[in-house]
Amino acid sequence: MSPADGTKRKVFARLSIAVGNMVQTAGIVAAYFALTAFRSAHSPAIAVATIVLAWVLLYFCSHAIAHWLVGRLMGVRFLFYTVGGTANPKGWPWGVRWIFEHLPFFGVRTDKVSMLNPAAKALMWSAGVTASLVGSYMGFLWSVRQ
Repeated sequence: MSPADGTKRKVFARLSIAVGNMVQTAGIVAAYFALTAFRSAHSPAIAVATIVLAWVLLYFCSHAIAHWLVGRLMGVRFLFYTVGGTANPKGWPWGVRWIFEHLPFFGVRTDKVSMLNPAAKALMWSAGVTASLVGSYMGFLWSVRQ
């Protein structure tokens, strides 16, 4: 997906759907282990490092796989995953824009013909943001529960 202003997203790699799903699933599992380590951390520095690691993993690894999962349930076909900078660099403030252009965001390419159903398209696209936000914050809440 290219940004609305016509600029190209910087793509670092292309992955098959199977490999992309495995990498993202591994990231989500690693986040679970980081959250578990957070709960048993004996020092504040380790606790902070593990919670930040878990949040980053959940945020980055749940987004594109949620697009894929909801899209597949709605009949959308996918071609491959991309790994690259944000699709919307101008949406970030100047000080962090360069960072977000170079972080390894997962993206997913769809078969355009399978995207003709407006409801499927809307649900598929909204699933990514929802998973990134809800998943990462629910992980944090789970880790600090008593």
